Amino acid sequence: MLGMSGQAIHQRLAAWLNAETQPPPRAASDLTRAAPALVPGDVVLVEGRSRIGRLIKRISQSPWTHSAIFVGRIRDWDNPEIAARLRDAWPGRDDDYLLLEAEIGSGAILSAIDKYRHFNVRICRPQQLTRRDAEKIVAHGLSRLGHDYDVRQLFDLARLMCPWLLALRRWRSSLFRERPARHRRTICSTLIADAFYSVDFPIQPIIKEDKHGRLQMNRPNPLLCTPRDFDASPYFDILKFPWIPLSTPGVYHCLPWERDDPETAAPPARPVRSRLARMARNALGALKALRIRIGPTTTR
Repeated sequence: MLGMSGQAIHQRLAAWLNAETQPPPRAASDLTRAAPALVPGDVVLVEGRSRIGRLIKRISQSPWTHSAIFVGRIRDWDNPEIAARLRDAWPGRDDDYLLLEAEIGSGAILSAIDKYRHFNVRICRPQQLTRRDAEKIVAHGLSRLGHDYDVRQLFDLARLMCPWLLALRRWRSSLFRERPARHRRTICSTLIADAFYSVDFPIQPIIKEDKHGRLQMNRPNPLLCTPRDFDASPYFDILKFPWIPLSTPGVYHCLPWERDDPETAAPPARPVRSRLARMARNALGALKALRIRIGPTTTR
């Protein structure tokens, strides 16, 4: 347990890392329209704009800095145990669309999906996931509610994946040894990886042949999982929800493109080739005129 001074330092560090350093642009996806189409077990990737987000971008070489499991609305859950657990943990309404996530400063929590309506997001849907296994994944994630965010794991991951760091990448790393605190701390992608591995669902498995030539799949260390792994996984489909969907063939011709007013629009620029040809003709004409004035050179 942290003392009072340690907690204060941790809270200040978390606030500094979570501070957004860029103004929010208009999101590329319509998350309000996406929410009713999502199902429990979908993974939501977020392009963050905070200092910690910039660090994760450098670590993973990916724009996706955060990940969360879509839980859905409490009122849609037929499983009474999950519904009761959600009501105990969520102070809002039963018709709020919920995410299960782990974030620095808060740990493993439930959040409304509207929290990310101004962010660029990507939806990753696990292929052929059964409803029963989706319930197990959500239940596994809910069992981690209240766990602290593992800042040490994040920086060890950065040390491992950034080759320019001078420190030995495996030396005293929390990623390659068992820690008692490991079961009470997590980060966003590890929380999700543990949940999917609990039902043997693959994310980025290591595939090799055994001595008989048969394919075998090994689970990577969940502590090494990053949000980009769900985007790159061949076992997750990517769902996109643009603000203006293309619902019928050729409908893109009717998109509300911004057009210039014909009366105020500047004349179109001449093609480069025609301008070069005109310049060449003018130069040739000038040379001919100069030759006529001076006349040919004669010798006596």
